Amino acid sequence: MLSLFHKKKKVLIVEDHVSLRKALTLGLEPLGVTILEASNGKQGLEMIHKESPDLVLLDLMMPIMDGISLLKALREKNPDTAHPHVLVITNSNNEELIQEGMNLGIAGYILKSDWNMEQMVEMIKKWL
Repeated sequence: MLSLFHKKKKVLIVEDHVSLRKALTLGLEPLGVTILEASNGKQGLEMIHKESPDLVLLDLMMPIMDGISLLKALREKNPDTAHPHVLVITNSNNEELIQEGMNLGIAGYILKSDWNMEQMVEMIKKWL
């Protein structure tokens, strides 16, 4: 499959629910991106350092290491960069939690209850 981008981009999905990871993977395949997956923040952080993805789709509420802890660890290591771009996908509509993510440099967020694949693909194209 041909990629829509000049260089094949990498998207890392950090989500503890297998069904949502699979749905996102299926929805993103037509973009021709390389899709990486992690089931918790610790795995996600390791994959970010190992694979250098262009974009991370990040759940906030996960076991082992939550999304905010991943963002803090990522920004501690790379305080002067917003790479990779991070889009948060969350069930939480806690404004303080989302604001904390914004303060840590997320590119945007989508509430799981409100998202659809077309909207997700458009946001991803914007940040890739």
